[in-house]
Amino acid sequence: MTLFDRLDPDSLERRERQVWLLAMTTIFVLATGLALMMYTVLFSRPVALSGRTFTTFFAGYCVLILLLVGYLIERQLVIGRLRR
Repeated sequence: MTLFDRLDPDSLERRERQVWLLAMTTIFVLATGLALMMYTVLFSRPVALSGRTFTTFFAGYCVLILLLVGYLIERQLVIGRLRR
């Protein structure tokens, strides 16, 4: 564990950016995977409710994921500006 305990103060901001990038990429990949699974389930066979309702739900989910990732990026930019 001593290998990971040593931190160079000069590389701290770079490490923080890498962690944020990893977090946002992970969220985006998981959300995209879930959206693809939802797409195949929702549009492969007819269901009791109308197809338009599920199409609206699916589009809403995709928009919410994009808003979440955009919000995280915007918050990171604001925090970076405040630190400077």
